[in-house]
Amino acid sequence: MTGLPSMGTEPALESLQVETSDIRAYEHFFEQYLRIPASLHLDHPQVDHVRAYCYRNVLIVVRQDIKLPRPTGWVQVNFIVPDLQSVQRELEDAARRLASAEADPPSTAYRLRLKLDVPRNYCRVDRLELSGPAGFMIGFNQVREGTCRSPSRGQGAAP
Repeated sequence: MTGLPSMGTEPALESLQVETSDIRAYEHFFEQYLRIPASLHLDHPQVDHVRAYCYRNVLIVVRQDIKLPRPTGWVQVNFIVPDLQSVQRELEDAARRLASAEADPPSTAYRLRLKLDVPRNYCRVDRLELSGPAGFMIGFNQVREGTCRSPSRGQGAAP
């Protein structure tokens, strides 16, 4: 991801920021498992550590506050993908590569979970979930053809 997005009339996602008490787990997840180099690497002595990663055109910023450490909590980033099987193969290959490259297994185990025919945003999807460090998850949704419906008013749908 290069430069800042242009300011148009449509809202755009600029970035997502995760606060954590241990940035090392995120560095391992992005740099070793997903093989994404940090696009931003800042260390402010006795203040914070900041890393930014661009994954599928979303800037994910991870910050560790040194003065006031915060646990991550739960963060989920979701993507719609056209070919879920290729994403699954890519992530399984990454897990095998990482397992064979490291003498000691990482302290954070990354888990893949495939869910079929899940209701999601007025559609049915096949969903692959990648659980990362400290409550961080990336979801990949492939919409099942012909399963989407329009939200109806009066049935709990947002206007």
